[in-house]
Amino acid sequence: MKTTFTKDGMDERRPRTELEWAHVRNNAMVLSEAGNLLMIPPRAKDGGEWMTRSQELIDTASVALRAAEAKNVDQLYMVGGLIDEACENCHKKYWPNY
Repeated sequence: MKTTFTKDGMDERRPRTELEWAHVRNNAMVLSEAGNLLMIPPRAKDGGEWMTRSQELIDTASVALRAAEAKNVDQLYMVGGLIDEACENCHKKYWPNY
């Protein structure tokens, strides 16, 4: 999903077809499962903040999944920022030289 403003006006890219919505739904499921995989040793770095951040990814991806299933564009826009924040919070702490 993306909105671009140009001299010719606004270009809003968002899922419109069943295939596009299925793609969004599948990607939300992948993100949620990624959070689960991050909790499994040896990926898990610690039992504290790492687990909290992984759960945050699962929770936000689950919101995206429900939004995709409901075809709710506004909810997807909102949760996109939350997903980005969840990733950034973890990367800042655990990804060297991020």
